[in-house]
Amino acid sequence: MSDAEQPSGPLSDEDVEYLQNTIIQIGCEFVFYGIHATLFIIAAYLLIPRGFRTMKYFSLLCATVALFTAATGVMVLDMKTAVASMELLGYDPPNLDGMIKRTVVADNWLFRLNFLISDAVLVWRAWVLWPGHKQIQNVLLGCMAVTAAGVIADGTLVTVDAVRAADRTGAVSLMMTVPLLVTNVAATGCILKKLFGSWESVHARIASKSLYMRCETYCLFGIESGLVYCGISLVTLIAAVIDAGIFTSIWLAVSISLTGLYSTFIIVLFLMDKPPVQRHLPATSTTTGTTTSGSRSVTFQMSGSAPRPPLEKPAEKSRTGEHGGDSILITSQTFQDARSRDASENAV
Repeated sequence: MSDAEQPSGPLSDEDVEYLQNTIIQIGCEFVFYGIHATLFIIAAYLLIPRGFRTMKYFSLLCATVALFTAATGVMVLDMKTAVASMELLGYDPPNLDGMIKRTVVADNWLFRLNFLISDAVLVWRAWVLWPGHKQIQNVLLGCMAVTAAGVIADGTLVTVDAVRAADRTGAVSLMMTVPLLVTNVAATGCILKKLFGSWESVHARIASKSLYMRCETYCLFGIESGLVYCGISLVTLIAAVIDAGIFTSIWLAVSISLTGLYSTFIIVLFLMDKPPVQRHLPATSTTTGTTTSGSRSVTFQMSGSAPRPPLEKPAEKSRTGEHGGDSILITSQTFQDARSRDASENAV
């Protein structure tokens, strides 16, 4: 039997363990990627009909497509790397150094791009709660700029290390993970500040208990999603510092789909709730003591556009005229108005 026809010998214990870990990693990636793909289809179905009407929807569409594209690219590259690694276990393995280097570089850049876009979605959710507040917005912009710089610097070092075939250290990865965690904490803190600083004043303006629960659920979800992002960033930070073996490999593999699918899930909820969210409630007594027939239309508008005056009855041919009621517009400006009015009453 010639050398070219000589079969491969038995695999070592290390090779068998490596193959098992690779199969587990790819399987976990497919689970989260499947969930992400389902949410992407739903988001695309909701976004495409309105995606080009305003810059807001167009930006959400671009972010959703970018997140799914990055996750898909990482899945393809990881599978390609896994197949190449199996070929290298053969008796006469091919020379795949160049292909593996290019795959590692592309994989790491897509990984970092996904985290950067996910952070941008969280910052956007905090941004719309503070329209006109330059200090808060400057803090969010500063955190986002530092995060982008850290991601670019870390990705550049990954490229250099791949070309030089150098091993990476956890300290180098901190350039990306620390700014990500700080940005997540800052954005979540802005959401908490808005909720606890203004919720009592808004509660006084909402007569319906069901609507109050609706508002509370919406705000608490904003906090919960921010805490989830912080948890993902914290675990990624720990994985960058220590090497926990198979856990680190699996986490770094699934974290890209996990962050992407959660960001897409937030966008889907935003679209299904259709902010401004309209809920029509039974009429209650007005400030003059009279009762209005029909229903009230309560709208939540968390954007930075100029709001209409709250508690102001619209014209007969307005959008809410068909419901026979008046319109209460609860915006970020309403938070400020309510707090100012409470302060004036306390002063009197």
